[in-house]
Amino acid sequence: MDGLTPTDPAPVVDSAVPPEPPTTKCSWPMVLLAAVVAGLVAFGIGEFTYKAWLPPKTILAGFQPMEGYTFKDLSTADTKNAVLTYMVTGAVFGLVLGACGGLCRRSGKHAIIGAGTGLVVGGLIGRFATVAVMYAYFRQRELSESDQAFEVFMPFLVHGTIGAVLGLIAAASFVVGMGIRLRLGVPVVVSGLVGGVIGAIIAEVIGVVAFPLSSTDRPIPEFWAPRLISFMAISLVSVILAALATRPRKPRASALTTATPTG
Repeated sequence: MDGLTPTDPAPVVDSAVPPEPPTTKCSWPMVLLAAVVAGLVAFGIGEFTYKAWLPPKTILAGFQPMEGYTFKDLSTADTKNAVLTYMVTGAVFGLVLGACGGLCRRSGKHAIIGAGTGLVVGGLIGRFATVAVMYAYFRQRELSESDQAFEVFMPFLVHGTIGAVLGLIAAASFVVGMGIRLRLGVPVVVSGLVGGVIGAIIAEVIGVVAFPLSSTDRPIPEFWAPRLISFMAISLVSVILAALATRPRKPRASALTTATPTG
């Protein structure tokens, strides 16, 4: 009406702007503690599984016959040990990070759901992914026995792939525990996957430089120190990147528009 002074315009939220992802209520000490626990528990159990199967010794023919292992027996034992170890690792990562996600939102129900889902699904993904990786690894190794490039790059590819799977499991379990919606959880899972690759590469480089005699080119290194470094690096880097991806983005300037009075 004429003669009335219009009030201050109220901000109108642009409905085309998607809602911001929820921020995690986890403190960084809680996130880091979960990553450390997952890495240490996986390493501890792995010390009992990485040589659960031993290849039978046989007399190898040659100029001087000697006792050793055939390629078939060694690859079969390594495959079984790797599948068991990384299946358990996937289950442990899923259990711990799923529970951590539920505790972040202070929900016992979501902690149980995240831990249970991570335990079962993480173990299954870890098992079947490792079977596929080991088959491709030993198949290619048999075809490229004298290929120097294979000896250099294939271990990075194998361990990087396994690291990606474990990072994916950790991040996805964290997302389930947090109760984050699928669309908003995808960046978190991708961040965990990338973190797993980075962690595996870091561990591989440290193993090659600091422990050159630990057979880091095999699916599981011979020495305990490279194994510990691998579990901890994959767990820490993947969880840190996944937690960073849950932080809310800053609202864009176009998110708020000012209504202009008419008349």
